[in-house]
Amino acid sequence: MHAIGVYRNSCQKIGHGTPSSPSYQTQRSLSVYTALPSPTYILFRNAILAERQVVCTYGGRARELCPHIIGTNKEGEEAVLAWQFAGESSGKLPQWRCLKLANVRDARARDGRWHEGGSHKTTQKCVTGIDLDVNIHVRKLR
Repeated sequence: MHAIGVYRNSCQKIGHGTPSSPSYQTQRSLSVYTALPSPTYILFRNAILAERQVVCTYGGRARELCPHIIGTNKEGEEAVLAWQFAGESSGKLPQWRCLKLANVRDARARDGRWHEGGSHKTTQKCVTGIDLDVNIHVRKLR
């Protein structure tokens, strides 16, 4: 996801009459805006493409992760589904983590063994607007 572009093409009726009459005119407008991904998004996305680990702070805890799916959540916020294999946690590790990238601090990618979750019992709901999935977009290409 390099830049997100949204294009709107709207017609506005000006005057009265039917579409074939001279008094009926349409005005077309095209508005474009872009939302560039954050530096954190780019770091996590590149880590997925290269199957690299990411270390960061999230929720005040040091995390060691392998990101698997990146995109946006249902609120349109940048999000990543990652397998946390080490670091600090309030629960047992390893486990799946859904991270809002706006809350990630001090992220950096590093080399190391790629870790995967062993169970896919439920459909993930973390990333609803998927940009990149390691299992579909990266490994399928090999």
